[in-house]
Amino acid sequence: MKTESNTLQNLVRYSLLASIATLLQISVIFLPGLGRILGAFNTLPIALAARISPRGGILCYIISTWLTLVMIPSEAPLLVLCTGPLGVALGWGLHLSAGKRKTALSGALIFMCGLLLITLLLGLPVFGPILQGKGLIIMLGFYAGFAWVYSYAWLRMVKKMVGQLERMGVRL
Repeated sequence: MKTESNTLQNLVRYSLLASIATLLQISVIFLPGLGRILGAFNTLPIALAARISPRGGILCYIISTWLTLVMIPSEAPLLVLCTGPLGVALGWGLHLSAGKRKTALSGALIFMCGLLLITLLLGLPVFGPILQGKGLIIMLGFYAGFAWVYSYAWLRMVKKMVGQLERMGVRL
């Protein structure tokens, strides 16, 4: 009976986190301007899910990707290639207690690869006109620096959120 209870509890937990990630990702449609800022926070629920269980983080990522594709497909590339994998990498690193540098570096590499895929394969200018006409080396350097800072900032934010939730008595 305990296994069924844990399975149901995990299903609800990861579904709720995936729903929150989806709502944050598609908020740009309903809240222009503010939605761009809120959309960046979809990394948090995915990272929390992966912190609890790497498998749960991947499930949360898959569910939120599917929900985003069904509701607003135009918002999916950033979630699928950048912020979702970043959340999984950071949460997984925290789950394994891999250390700050390793966790932030793995997140940065995954995030940077996603940015490159969006820019080079899909042809979408992630940073708008800032890098247009610049060489590949400059773009790689800019993406690497941005990815490192972004990943490290998210790692700190997720760790802080985990600490606050644990102080509130939430079991993670």
